[in-house]
Amino acid sequence: MARIRTLRPEAWRDPRLTRLPLGAHRLSLYIASMADDDGRFVADARALRLDCYAHHPDGEETTTAMVVGWLALLRQTGLFRFYDVDGVALGEVEYRSKTSPFYQFIQRRTDSRLPASPPEAAQLGFPG
Repeated sequence: MARIRTLRPEAWRDPRLTRLPLGAHRLSLYIASMADDDGRFVADARALRLDCYAHHPDGEETTTAMVVGWLALLRQTGLFRFYDVDGVALGEVEYRSKTSPFYQFIQRRTDSRLPASPPEAAQLGFPG
């Protein structure tokens, strides 16, 4: 379950994120604020489009294909990892590294309901 998250100022200024198109940067901030305490989230592009953009006045212009492309860009930043478990698209955002713009200090940790990424997914996103 998502918890209240505090975004560090670095999330707005980190060059890995500011080089992204505005829609991708917004998506990264949305995911970081909604992921569980392990940084895991459901990476379904249609659901992310509805959750992140549908309530914005320009949200109707955002397509699922655009979100799919932005997810690919997020993977390239090294801050996100994506994987599939039993046909469900999942992802992890890097919360644990203090060099991450999304670093979170979790005081009352809740175990994730989503499965961890398989070891081979480490090559597809952030290291470790």
